[in-house]
Amino acid sequence: MTPETEAMWKTLSKLALEARQLHIAERCFSALGHVAKARFLHETSEIADQVSREYLAMKCMRPEDVSVLYISQAQETEKQGKYLEAERLYVTVEEPDLAITMFKKHKLDDDMICLVGKHHPDVLSDTHLHLGKELEAEGRLQEAEYHYLEAQEWKATVNMDRSNGLWEEAYWVAQAHGGADAHKHVAYLWAKSLGGESAVRLLTKLGLLEAAVDHAADNCSFEFAFELSRLALKHKTPEIHLRYAMYLEDEGKFEEAEAEFIRAGKPKEAVLMFIHNQDWEAAQRVAKAHDPDSVAEVLVGQAWGPLEEKDFQKAEGLLLRAQRPGLALNYYKEAGLWSDALRICKDYVPGWLEALQEECEREATKKGARGMEGLVDQARQWEQAEEYSCAVDCYLKVRGSGGSSLVETCWMKTASTSFRGTTVSSL
Repeated sequence: MTPETEAMWKTLSKLALEARQLHIAERCFSALGHVAKARFLHETSEIADQVSREYLAMKCMRPEDVSVLYISQAQETEKQGKYLEAERLYVTVEEPDLAITMFKKHKLDDDMICLVGKHHPDVLSDTHLHLGKELEAEGRLQEAEYHYLEAQEWKATVNMDRSNGLWEEAYWVAQAHGGADAHKHVAYLWAKSLGGESAVRLLTKLGLLEAAVDHAADNCSFEFAFELSRLALKHKTPEIHLRYAMYLEDEGKFEEAEAEFIRAGKPKEAVLMFIHNQDWEAAQRVAKAHDPDSVAEVLVGQAWGPLEEKDFQKAEGLLLRAQRPGLALNYYKEAGLWSDALRICKDYVPGWLEALQEECEREATKKGARGMEGLVDQARQWEQAEEYSCAVDCYLKVRGSGGSSLVETCWMKTASTSFRGTTVSSL
């Protein structure tokens, strides 16, 4: 197209626009080349309204050319501070991200959020969160709080308020937006930052004093728990000592744990701790000094080691010191050491002797000759102990199942033992 022809079509188009004859302007405009159309729309900005010019562009230009034209026009409009108009141009050619970038650059946060919510709802929360962080960094705390809460990040708001000493705001945010116990945790941290009587007054005002003591102990902040209980809740002090002792025990600090158990009025817990760790000396020391009733329990626990090693004599000594002869008797029975079981029974629980002898006989009968030999061994032990009556009873219990030779021997021993027993009695 020659310059003269281009000038003619532009002149006709301008005249049609001035006369508001858009259909004529459209026909003239269509005859122009692509570059000429763009130049024309720029040149007519003074004589034609925006709607008419956009109408011509949409009707007569290729989409890609329209996009370039609108973006260029929007950028010019943006430079003039006409942001809403620039937004409209960007959105018209489906470039909302350019409008979002524009609003962000000029810190028009509300407009930016509105566009993000309309065109990118999936990232709206992230946008609020990002804005909140930026505003917090700039010290615009109220605005940051709004965006944090819109992003459902109440913890970020609480942390921001805490770091800026705005404890009351942090408390109310946690109460309004957190879970059932969120505000209690904030109140606890607030009180801890104050300490002393100020902490007590605050927690009392909020009705959270006892809950704060428990929370401190739960979080191993025992110093603060002791401080609160000392100032206002003395009845909680033994409980805190106990929980502190249990914490120290878990940490392997047994001596410190012992002291705390005793301060808590729970010396038996210290004894059990040492029993669990097989520190028998410490267990005995604490039991004797603070819980005499536990001494026997320590000895019984200590006897388990020798029992596992089959050192029955040592275990017996410990159990007898604990005044638990019945346990010693049962352990001997379980080990098949009937002579020792009978000995303990005769010396310490004679009322059980007859029943135990019968049980011993039943076991011997079950085992046949081997069991009968056990009866003979027991009878010899009674004889050596000059318990002739018991020895005779054992010899007499040897039956034919033990073999004729063994039975004959036992009958002879019975006669001999009976004679000795009679002689001793006459003396």
